[in-house]
Amino acid sequence: HMDLLEGFHPDRWQDAAARPTTDFMPFGVGPRRCSGNLLVMAELKTFMALFARTVDFDLAQLKAIKTTHPNDSPEEHKRRYLDEIVQWQPLSAVSIPLDGIPIVTRPRQR
Repeated sequence: HMDLLEGFHPDRWQDAAARPTTDFMPFGVGPRRCSGNLLVMAELKTFMALFARTVDFDLAQLKAIKTTHPNDSPEEHKRRYLDEIVQWQPLSAVSIPLDGIPIVTRPRQR
């Protein structure tokens, strides 16, 4: 992707039409793609399942919401947070946050 004689020119990536469609392919593409990609993805799913069993997830920045009600339960407080802070992708069949949802993890209490 780089001409060794002329060097690297980042301005060539400015035009969206000139960008290659495979500019980020972690396992490659075509006949030279990684032969272990299916194994790696299976291992990653197994690791994430085992990791998720050892930690508790919670929403970050719960105090940042505008509408606070002193009698809210923790679940109601989280719902208000999601309604006011998180921007959801419009016209989606499933709930997909536009910029993700900030979370914190802590070791699970046994």
